[in-house]
Amino acid sequence: MAIKGTISGLFCQLLPLLALVACASCTPADDNSVQEACAVLRTADSLRAQGVLIDDSTALARAVTVLGRHPRRHADDYVRACYYYGCLLRSRNNYIAAMQTFINAAHTDARDHTILGQTYCNMGVICYQEGNFQLAFEMHTLSAQQHKLAADSVRYNYALYEMAYALMKQHKKDSAMCVLADIEKNTSDSYTLSLVNLTKASLYRDIQQYDSALYYADKELTLNPEEATGLMVKAQSFSLLGIKDSAAYYARLARKHTSSWDNLINIYYILAHDDNTIDEETRQQYHADRADLQTLTKQRQGRLAQAVMLLRQDMEKKPDYRWLYAIALTILIISVVGISVLLFTRRHRALVRQQRLEEQNRLERQLQNTQKAIAENEQNLAARNKALCKEIESVCGRLAQAGDIRSELHWNSYEQMCSVINRLFYHLADRLRQTDGMGETDIRLCILVLIGFTHEEIADILPCSQKSVKTMKRRTAMKLGTNGRDLRMFLLKMTANMSA
Repeated sequence: MAIKGTISGLFCQLLPLLALVACASCTPADDNSVQEACAVLRTADSLRAQGVLIDDSTALARAVTVLGRHPRRHADDYVRACYYYGCLLRSRNNYIAAMQTFINAAHTDARDHTILGQTYCNMGVICYQEGNFQLAFEMHTLSAQQHKLAADSVRYNYALYEMAYALMKQHKKDSAMCVLADIEKNTSDSYTLSLVNLTKASLYRDIQQYDSALYYADKELTLNPEEATGLMVKAQSFSLLGIKDSAAYYARLARKHTSSWDNLINIYYILAHDDNTIDEETRQQYHADRADLQTLTKQRQGRLAQAVMLLRQDMEKKPDYRWLYAIALTILIISVVGISVLLFTRRHRALVRQQRLEEQNRLERQLQNTQKAIAENEQNLAARNKALCKEIESVCGRLAQAGDIRSELHWNSYEQMCSVINRLFYHLADRLRQTDGMGETDIRLCILVLIGFTHEEIADILPCSQKSVKTMKRRTAMKLGTNGRDLRMFLLKMTANMSA
């Protein structure tokens, strides 16, 4: 806490000094330059409201330089200056400088979310023109977030449309259709819905579903007959379907309403291959024009690639150290809180340790009492089993000594045997019958063994040979799982346990 108070006091003492330094750095010349830069931005805003981009590159460059001296103090104005200057550079095909200008704007902590959203949108368009659709999707996602913060639903839906178009170019049909469905659900703006129809037409054209592509292209052309993208979709769809006359017709219409190099390259290709009304000289001229445009496109592609590489390098940079003070203060607060929690945790652990020790002692005493009771019960049970074993041996001995018992054991079933000998053996017979593989002869053998008859006597009673009796006795012991113990002792303990 003392360290925290020292840092706070030092900061309070340095704050007036920092304010004086800041005021001293703002000379009257700087104030005049800032006012001139703001006047240029007001002119740019006025022209932008009329749909025109300011064309004074010198004034914009100076505004960016002046406002860039104190980008935090004039954050919103600096972002606007970077945006207008970047758009002007991009319109003049200076993509590298335009990308760097947009990156400078994106690094500024401005509150004008609309301009930031437009800045990210321009960066996404450059990435799209270069063919990096994944990076274009990321930039348009950032644009959508800024427009959402600005509560600008029209530009937000337009950013969603750009995201869907980037997904379409990556052949992610399902994701693109989900984004387009969200746009249709949340907007009634005719221009945005027109873009949705064009995107669906291009999407179905790319996945070779030409009927659906023609349907959405016709839907768009019904509202905007001169829409170049819709005309191009129809021309390409008819060309791929082999309907040359229709393909050439829509290619000629699209040529009147577009100046895009990419569209013109496709138009010249369709006219050269599908238009049967032209002569060979015109066809060769189309091929030559297409080749010239392809050369220009390759040259532009190199500049676009360098601009996108610049964006990638900026995205891979290490975090800005201007947040170091905030991070250090956060670490200090976390340390103080952590020490407090650590002290509380130690006291709590000591209390819990003591409670656990008391509980452990109580459980040990309870365990000792339980073990003592179990030992006493086992002793009582052992004594009772011993008495039962003696009683059963006594019964078996009397049966073995009876003179007429052997003559009465020649019965067809063990049940008749048990009724003749003693009812005590019914429980043993039922238990043995539940064992797998125990037949009636095996049960009768077990009863005779339990009584104490010898092999010779058992052979005479069953009747069979003494060798068969030994074999039967060994197999019966295996079925019961005596584990090498004497079969008669095993049966004796089993009968005593059942009687208990």
